[in-house]
Amino acid sequence: MRANRQLADFFLLPFYLCATGRSRSLRDLLVSGDSLAPSRAFPELAMASRDACATLREASGYAAIGETIAAARLAESDTFWSHYYPPGLLLDRSKPWPYKNHAAERILDSMAPRSMVDLACNAGWYSQVGALKGIDVIALDADETCVNRLFDAAASGLHPIVAGVADICAPISLAGPVQPTGLDAGMRFASELALALAISHHLVLSPPWLTFDELANLLARYTTRYLLTEFIGFGPEFENPYSAADYPEATEWYTLDNFVLALGRRFREVVLVPGPPGRRLVLAEK
Repeated sequence: MRANRQLADFFLLPFYLCATGRSRSLRDLLVSGDSLAPSRAFPELAMASRDACATLREASGYAAIGETIAAARLAESDTFWSHYYPPGLLLDRSKPWPYKNHAAERILDSMAPRSMVDLACNAGWYSQVGALKGIDVIALDADETCVNRLFDAAASGLHPIVAGVADICAPISLAGPVQPTGLDAGMRFASELALALAISHHLVLSPPWLTFDELANLLARYTTRYLLTEFIGFGPEFENPYSAADYPEATEWYTLDNFVLALGRRFREVVLVPGPPGRRLVLAEK
């Protein structure tokens, strides 16, 4: 049956690849937009998945496969980023929240966007807070362990979050209805609000070494209206892992003023969110 073959190739085979630790290979193969590339690259697993689906006829058989996959727990590896945020931070508004969490939550509350994309979401705390407010959330991060944990948290809490593994600078382009067109990041993920916290310094002061204008162009692609981002300067109050001593040539241009000016070339209005010394939240509107 054609349906069984599709179930094998597009559902069971990807699961087998993830279960055997080949999730990165699966994503790399799908970058081309060729959905059958995994079947050609891993013919033995493809045959096993087709054999498992070949004799399915009754609803109970399909349900059994679904139950097996739903109950499976794929092995995950600890990574640097999977321990970046301390666990146990409550999702409900409370005094122990740091300033940035309070400020971002109140902005979400007052703006009430219909949709939000959380770029480099890590553990997805902001994604979950947004989902609790009824916002449709897309959460993206390049760290698979972080995304898997967020996916489990969203599923257990019934939060409307789509969690995906993606490099926000080079996301996978899906094949479009007319070849060779593709669906780029803006078409796939752009939301009313883009959240880009604690990532600007990584994108500018380490690979891919973006300029402020390039960063502004990148972030603007992900939003149809609002952007909430953050400037992390040099100095101990910013808690920046990169120091001015390591980047002496950057001290002339890596400033809050230049950051705001670059955003102003892509957004109609850019304002600094009031707050204590240190990392500065920046809200922009198209």
